[in-house]
Amino acid sequence: MADRIVVMNAGKVEQVGTPQQVYEHPATRFVAEFIGLSNFLAGKVESLGRFHTSSGELLTYGNGAVRTAGEHLVVRPEKIEIGDRTVDAGANRLEGVIDTVTYLGPLTEVAIRLPGGERLTAHQQNRKFGDFQRIQPGERATISWDAEAGFVL
Repeated sequence: MADRIVVMNAGKVEQVGTPQQVYEHPATRFVAEFIGLSNFLAGKVESLGRFHTSSGELLTYGNGAVRTAGEHLVVRPEKIEIGDRTVDAGANRLEGVIDTVTYLGPLTEVAIRLPGGERLTAHQQNRKFGDFQRIQPGERATISWDAEAGFVL
């Protein structure tokens, strides 16, 4: 266990910080991919806190230091809600089709295919017996996440 982490890539320091800082606010794509699983949506920043995907969706972001430039909106799988749950009015919402459902014990990993072809991964906690069985491949699904859960790289 460490209270500071140094992430290096080919002998170069990519980021130094606490485990929480490195995970929640990765400085580069390499760090985001190296520390945990991340979803990357291609596009461009439209304005501060607003990201236009290459598929045409307008999404919001705001995790940590809000960047005004970047080619990908990044969201971690555990931050994505699956289903038509009540979410804040400012939350991002996308429609897609369930691609795969994988039971992993304490959580279920769900891959969602978006209309533009992107594939996002969501992690859902298995709080009750049978939770993972209610989501089936081929079903249409709404996914959402709070603006604060996304960041731009």
